[in-house]
Amino acid sequence: LGGIEFLKRLRAQERFRDLPLVVLTKACTPTFIEEAAQAGANHILDKTKAPPSAVLSVLQTFLLPRAKAA
Repeated sequence: LGGIEFLKRLRAQERFRDLPLVVLTKACTPTFIEEAAQAGANHILDKTKAPPSAVLSVLQTFLLPRAKAA
């Protein structure tokens, strides 16, 4: 099961429609980015180029608002 298909299957389920999905991949081509976005990814990071601080920043963007709302 590839990443794009996984995203599509998650988004097809009602309970995951609003779940933030962050993709961390080394296959960060323009084509992959477009496919991942169309499949429902909220953010795509290139794991060969993104420093840990960037990954943390993206995760905080999606997780902190949810924690405050809970």
